[in-house]
Amino acid sequence: MKLLPVLLVCVLAAFFVLLPRLNKGSRVSAREAKALIESGDCLLLDVREAGEYAGGHIPGAVNLPLDQIKAGAELLPPDKDRLILVYCLTGRRAGRAVKALTALGYTRVKNMGGIMNWPYDIEKN
Repeated sequence: MKLLPVLLVCVLAAFFVLLPRLNKGSRVSAREAKALIESGDCLLLDVREAGEYAGGHIPGAVNLPLDQIKAGAELLPPDKDRLILVYCLTGRRAGRAVKALTALGYTRVKNMGGIMNWPYDIEKN
């Protein structure tokens, strides 16, 4: 019986170590994202609040705050297989947006992380 708690802790530790690797496919680096944006083959989605977006955003980004994703379907592409790149300030909201968009049926959604790590130009409204 003493082995069961140890085994449970080991399984949980392995799960939390492997979880980021399982989600790795939904991440894209700034360099990869820049190339995709320049190709014009994706929708660039900023999921921060409107005031944050106005303070500075990646050129070409559409602002759709995280809490409005389900209600803002008119800003989302009708083609559920279109590539969508998502970012926020740090990457946390972008991760939640990836999950929300996937739940809506979008198949190619990538998390760019946060604009605070974006080494290229940003524009202000």
